[in-house]
Amino acid sequence: MSKKVDNKKQLKVPEAVLTDMVAEGLVDPGVITELRAIVKGRRPSRTHDDERIFFSPLGMGIDDLINAHRVYQETCRRGIGQELELWHEPVWT
Repeated sequence: MSKKVDNKKQLKVPEAVLTDMVAEGLVDPGVITELRAIVKGRRPSRTHDDERIFFSPLGMGIDDLINAHRVYQETCRRGIGQELELWHEPVWT
């Protein structure tokens, strides 16, 4: 299982799930990849199709939305990615 974080500084946040996993020796910090390395093409997101990704987000939701929009814009610019249908009709009205 690969592990992804926004920034490796998150590994110092007390009581975060991934921080606890590293402290307990369940995860080697050397196998953790920052999302920006994947987006910039420096590291692969997965190395094989059956690999699972554990993502432990921290921070303010608005920051995540801003970054998600930037990722979306970059994938559009590069012509990569896959559009997914999340639902046939909106849940809200």
